[in-house]
Amino acid sequence: MKFAMFPESTSCRPRPYSQSEMLDLGADGYLSKGFLRYIPLAMLDGLEPVPANNESDDGEYHPGIEIKQPIEVAFDSGFDLYMLYAGNHRVAQAKANGQTHILAFVMPDANNLVNHSFGRDFIGTQPKSINPDSIPIPESNKSIPFMIHNDFRAPTHIEIVDVLRKHPLIRLREKVQRVFLVGSFAKESLGVGETHEESDVDILLEIGKSPDESDTDVEQRYRQKLMQHFMTHNIRGKDDSVHPQWCGRRVDVYFCYDANLESRPKIELAAPKARARMKP
Repeated sequence: MKFAMFPESTSCRPRPYSQSEMLDLGADGYLSKGFLRYIPLAMLDGLEPVPANNESDDGEYHPGIEIKQPIEVAFDSGFDLYMLYAGNHRVAQAKANGQTHILAFVMPDANNLVNHSFGRDFIGTQPKSINPDSIPIPESNKSIPFMIHNDFRAPTHIEIVDVLRKHPLIRLREKVQRVFLVGSFAKESLGVGETHEESDVDILLEIGKSPDESDTDVEQRYRQKLMQHFMTHNIRGKDDSVHPQWCGRRVDVYFCYDANLESRPKIELAAPKARARMKP
């Protein structure tokens, strides 16, 4: 079975996948709902003795075999463990591969009333939105198309530039060369930080160099537009609704002429594909 991981049509998801949606994405159907996450193999419970590998001649698990189907687990907040419902063979293969995490549908802990009182499904403190085994720490410039974090999906290059060009107080007009996710979401994805309920979406734009302005001047010019709006409408304190939005979160924009000189942790967002030129 080929597992279609994170289809590009997936939008921000403030809710888990339904059973039918999980079945479409390769699940076995043991859970009624679940979030799709990478979870630590060390936190799995309910494992049976290692089963024989029916796919190999010697019945053993050999490194280098890709796991294309998520396992299914339920999170138990009392023990801080994931109870395995389906995927014994996949877990054995992941361990043979030397993985520390595995992709799983996670059914939230319905008994955790503290987290449910805030309208959130509790799926544990460890889940990662992208595979920690494939991400160098502490920094990476690898391009990723998107990632999911409960109610958050990182935008693509085209999506966030479109948001900034259309926002009435931004009206981005510079030529954008590369776009990076920075700040808390980038740090969490790289394993060097965490996000929280009010985390902003920090975006770094690498733009074409201007002979008349420094990148700091460009950034200040855009911030001035927002500051002027606050002053004109006598807005005091914090009002995230004035700023550009992504997945219901405020977007803060930073500018630079050369992102390679930026030391902050960053992840390059998927860039638009180059169009093939028609031959005359």
